[in-house]
Amino acid sequence: MSEAKQVSKILSEEQLAELRSLVEKLFEIEARGRDIASRSDVLDTVKEAEEYFDRANTDLTDLFYLLSLIRARLPPDISEKIKLTIVLSEIARNSEEALEDLERAKETIATTLAEIHRASWNKFVEGKHEASKVLDELYNRLREIADKYILKHRAREVTEESIRKGIEELSKLFSEYCESKEFEKLVGSSTAMSICGNLSIAQLGLSYSVESFDMVSKGLDVLDDLCKEVFGSRCTWLRGVKTPYTLSALVNDFSASVHRLAESLREDLMKLGEVRGMWVGRIFVMENTDERLIEFAKVLSKAWEYGDKSLIYAPEDAEALGGICYDNKCELRVGSAEGHRTHVTLRDSEVKVEYYDTDDDVNQVMKKLLEEFGACSCSIEFETGVFCTCPADRLRDVAPVLSLATSMDYRIFDKAKWGTYLNLVEECREKVRNDIEWEVCISEKYIEELRKHI
Repeated sequence: MSEAKQVSKILSEEQLAELRSLVEKLFEIEARGRDIASRSDVLDTVKEAEEYFDRANTDLTDLFYLLSLIRARLPPDISEKIKLTIVLSEIARNSEEALEDLERAKETIATTLAEIHRASWNKFVEGKHEASKVLDELYNRLREIADKYILKHRAREVTEESIRKGIEELSKLFSEYCESKEFEKLVGSSTAMSICGNLSIAQLGLSYSVESFDMVSKGLDVLDDLCKEVFGSRCTWLRGVKTPYTLSALVNDFSASVHRLAESLREDLMKLGEVRGMWVGRIFVMENTDERLIEFAKVLSKAWEYGDKSLIYAPEDAEALGGICYDNKCELRVGSAEGHRTHVTLRDSEVKVEYYDTDDDVNQVMKKLLEEFGACSCSIEFETGVFCTCPADRLRDVAPVLSLATSMDYRIFDKAKWGTYLNLVEECREKVRNDIEWEVCISEKYIEELRKHI
């Protein structure tokens, strides 16, 4: 009897159901993270990220406990992933704590600013204009430091470096005012004690936040080392690439790593016979997948096959192509680089297309092509990807565009990579002003030809 069949019989139906449920929760964690990262310039995404990591820690801890309970009954390749759940859980916990301490420090600074403003007004009313003037100066300097380094509400604005700089500037401000007997004498001991006490509390909270972010950084190093052992390559894809490393990038890397674990566990379940479906070219289509996505998978697989035969893909990228479709979603790997993925989600009469790529030149081309051929409404998130909403009845037109994402970073700056379609390179040469327009022109003509074959 095979190992897979033995496991299927040894695990209870309750354990299997719980494992399936937790794997689905991992995909929900990943989807929520991608959503936050795609809206990183929106207010309050920092608070959303704090809540996100808190929930992720809970779900990952539940998964760890379940895998630990059934570890002896699992094949080695599945039980190896227990370490990954531990590390991801610790990263989530430390991230949540870092953001919680940051939020508390922000609240303390906001309270202190209000207190200084109120004290200044009171001194002015009392006729103590010099004291009021000093408090106004303190207010303005604290406000400047807070706005520049600390009071950030958008995920793309928060960085560990910024918080460290905020601590440094607050420390200077504290020394100048709170270690001065003149300041205490001028504004009164109770007022000085209250303001300086709050400044000290804010600095302490920010220091705790930085300590937690340091733990996150160490956790990401451990995570990538483990991923190399388990999967053969690292799980993060913005770390070490995007500088400064923002909260948005952290959420992106974390959700991508959770996706890697979830995808691997789902494949394990498939080996255990728990997931059923069929292969459509390079895409596995699970039972109960929306018929429109099945058709989309057929068209995209044919487009990939045609692109490979036309020699427009780098060999390592062509080998990496693949994906899985289930319910109303398709998750696609469109290149060999970590994080080079695309998610397609059907929602009634609309389809949401999320194309992930750190190359902004490629993102500009993809946005133009998706809007032109898929009638999509798209936006670019800097060094993250292209996010679109398209009419569901244009899904078939989206597939050829997505097939061109593969190896586009090579073709943009080396037109010899257009394989058997080098004739299009010359046709477009005189019609464009730069490499991006050139790539768009060639792609448009290629898609028109591709449609005849799919």
